[in-house]
Amino acid sequence: MEPWDAPVRLLPVSFPPVHGEVLGSYLHRLAAANRVNAARIAQCLSPYSNPLFTKRTDALRCWTPTALPRLATMTGVPMETPQRSLPAFARLAARADGAGEAVHAHSDLHVACRHCIQRQGIAGPVLAHMAPALRLCRKHAIWLDGACHYRVGHLDGLVKAQRQRFGLASRFPDTIDIATKEAEKLIRSWLMTNYQPILQERWLTRAEQLPQEEARYSNVIRARYDERERIVTYPEFVTVLGLIADPH
Repeated sequence: MEPWDAPVRLLPVSFPPVHGEVLGSYLHRLAAANRVNAARIAQCLSPYSNPLFTKRTDALRCWTPTALPRLATMTGVPMETPQRSLPAFARLAARADGAGEAVHAHSDLHVACRHCIQRQGIAGPVLAHMAPALRLCRKHAIWLDGACHYRVGHLDGLVKAQRQRFGLASRFPDTIDIATKEAEKLIRSWLMTNYQPILQERWLTRAEQLPQEEARYSNVIRARYDERERIVTYPEFVTVLGLIADPH
């Protein structure tokens, strides 16, 4: 009998996923806690799982709907929990309902704020999908868009800009994506050409206040080459984003 056909039972150590977590990250955490191979757990869920099941693996294109109830049995959590928390299963459910194109995988991944997950009793890093408007943890003022996880609460305007960006995303859902690309391009051009001396001085001040850190999670997620640039220009980026996104 193949692993995906055999009856499944509750793992000795089980826990629910973090909201938005990548499936590979969750199965690797389960595997580490139970001292088994993550690919082995994946094979117990579906015959189409890849033996090279990494922490970044999140595609369920060939998986069957039976994977969700089998995972619920293995972890002892209601089926609604992984379906709501793991985007991979949301896409699988959408495909089963004939709306497969309605839910897409998001390419932006981030390591969840270490302080937030430690409060949930999780010690290691958790790889999750990043909401389009999310760049820093507002509770702990940690920049999440990259491998370094800089503390940015002391930098002028960063936390306020994150609150404003969430507001813009809810107010202008139809224009926010195009506006984001335009705002990023504009801010980048100002940064590279020294076209706005007053802003350059402001950005240089923030850059000097930003600590020089080695990548904290480079073995989990790729470091952004422009991570520091995005941090120091973030408040002005959000201001420009609001101007472009507002159709009026």
